[in-house]
Amino acid sequence: MLKDKLKEIGFDENEAEIYIELLDNSGSTAGNLAKKVSIARATLYDTLKRMVDKGIVLRTLRKGIRYFSAENPDKILQTLKIEVSKKERKAIEFEKLMPELLGLTDGKKNKTNIKIFEGVDAVKKVLDDMLTYKDIESWSYWPISKMIEHLSADFFYHHNKMRIKNNIYTYAIWPHSEVINIKQYPYLGFGSEFKREIRVTPKSIKFAMGYWMYANKIAFISSKKEGYGVLIESKEMVEMMKTQHELVWQTSTPITDLPDESIKYLMEIEKTD
Repeated sequence: MLKDKLKEIGFDENEAEIYIELLDNSGSTAGNLAKKVSIARATLYDTLKRMVDKGIVLRTLRKGIRYFSAENPDKILQTLKIEVSKKERKAIEFEKLMPELLGLTDGKKNKTNIKIFEGVDAVKKVLDDMLTYKDIESWSYWPISKMIEHLSADFFYHHNKMRIKNNIYTYAIWPHSEVINIKQYPYLGFGSEFKREIRVTPKSIKFAMGYWMYANKIAFISSKKEGYGVLIESKEMVEMMKTQHELVWQTSTPITDLPDESIKYLMEIEKTD
């Protein structure tokens, strides 16, 4: 579905629906657009403004009436390519600074560091920290359906892609009450190519908050209801939580039925790399 494809490259639900509608109908007034999309008027106006700021929707005046049209897909593609190129250059320049920056951390590696984050965007940064690492193992205790509800399916689609690219292998534990249909979320597949193993706890074990351990760090993420995250850098805490993870892992059941949709997802990753 075209809307889902747009969401995979960074459009949110409303932006994807509006862009397709405007492109299909060569533009519209906000009033006419509101009649054709399933978006509340207040949200529609806010989304249109955001899309204009991003440069994916054009706003013009026709006889004093505001008129909105979709930016040409070719121009958006060129803009995205330029942004990627800029990010790649920044990454190269930052990498040159790494020896000097890491030198500032000498003697501080055993110091406990605790950071608290509130709000969805801030909490996403907690998990993005993991993607600064390569070739490591990680362990998660993860109420997956609540995490998708809190941080969005789109976030995990892209996070998972980068996790695989960075060769971060994860051992995931899902509570029995939170298991999702992997066919619906194919990027949550498992096996060596996905660099993930998944086990499901017995029915008696339930939890709404999750954690993800990697390096000497552990990221705690609350459900949407409380909306916060905590990132703790502590070797001792990670060692202690690994012991708890291992105990639950041994009593949990592996997921073994990998849907065809997950295999297609892996093929898509290979094409884009």
